[in-house]
Amino acid sequence: MIDSKKRYILRFFVYGLSIEVIVITILYHEELRKVLIKMVPALTPEYVAAIFGVVGVLIGALLTELYNRINQRKKRRRELISEYSELTNDFLSLIKKTERAYKSNDKKEVEANEYESYNLLSRVNNLNTKTFDVYSNIWIRTATNRLTESFKLIIDELFKDNSKIQKLHSVSENWIKGQIEYLYGLLMKGAGIDGSVGGHPVWVGFRKVNVQDKENLKFNITAPPWEPIVEVDFQEKLDEETKNEIIKRNLSKVEDLRCQEHGYAPHVVLGGKGLNKVDITVLGCCKEFAKAVEMKLMKK
Repeated sequence: MIDSKKRYILRFFVYGLSIEVIVITILYHEELRKVLIKMVPALTPEYVAAIFGVVGVLIGALLTELYNRINQRKKRRRELISEYSELTNDFLSLIKKTERAYKSNDKKEVEANEYESYNLLSRVNNLNTKTFDVYSNIWIRTATNRLTESFKLIIDELFKDNSKIQKLHSVSENWIKGQIEYLYGLLMKGAGIDGSVGGHPVWVGFRKVNVQDKENLKFNITAPPWEPIVEVDFQEKLDEETKNEIIKRNLSKVEDLRCQEHGYAPHVVLGGKGLNKVDITVLGCCKEFAKAVEMKLMKK
C-alpha cells in the first residue's frame, strides 16, 4: 500500500539520519571537539564532552520515542480488529433476534431491539473515528466508512418494513460478512500481521485500477445489495439523456433477478471505451450469479 510504504521510508530516513549523527560523532569526535573549541574559545574539553553527551541523550530519547510511538500505533491497530469482530457479531445477532421477534409478532422485543440498534450505531461511528485516527490509508478509510454506512442502511430497513425481514437477514449477513472479510485483510496488513499462508508480499501500487477497485474506493454505498442498480462508466463522454436510456433499458432486463444462494440483486457497471464496445461488470456475491446477469443483459 502506498501510505504504508511512505511511512516506512520516513521511518528509515529518521533512523538512518540518527545513526549517521552517532557514527560521525564517534569517528570524528576529536575533529569536532577542535572545531567547537575554535568556534567558541571559552569552551573547555569538559564542556565539549558534556555537549556530546547531551546530543547522545537527545538522539537516544528521539529514537526511543519514535520506537514507542510505532509500537503504540501497532497495538491500537490490532485492538481495532478485535473491536470490529465483536461489533459485527453483535450486529448480526441483533438482526437475528429482530427476525425472530417479527415472526412471533413480539412488538416489545422489536421495540427493545430498535433501542439496542441506537447503541450499536454509536459504537459503529466511534469505531469509524478510531480507524481514521490510526490509519491514513485510503483503502482502509473507504472500507470502514462503507461498512459504517452499510450498518445504517440495514438498521433503517430493518425497523421500517418487516415484510422484507426474512430476505433482509440473509442478504445483510452475506453483505456484512463480505465487507468484514475484505476490511480484515486491510487492517491486518496495516497492523503488520501477515495473514497469508505461504507466498510473499506483492507490490501492486502501479497496477491498473479495475471496476471492483473503484467500488471499494467509494466512501459511500451506491445501493444496498437488495436493490438492483445499473451504472455507466464509459471513457467516452455521454450526455445525460443517453446515460439514462442505457440505464433504464438494461435495468429492466435484470431488476427481477436475485441470487438464489445469497439473495443479492444485480449491481451492474457498464463501461469500456464507448458504446461500440461495452464491458459488463457484475459486482456482488458470486460468479454464478454474475454469469446469469450477463447472459440476461446480452439478450436483445
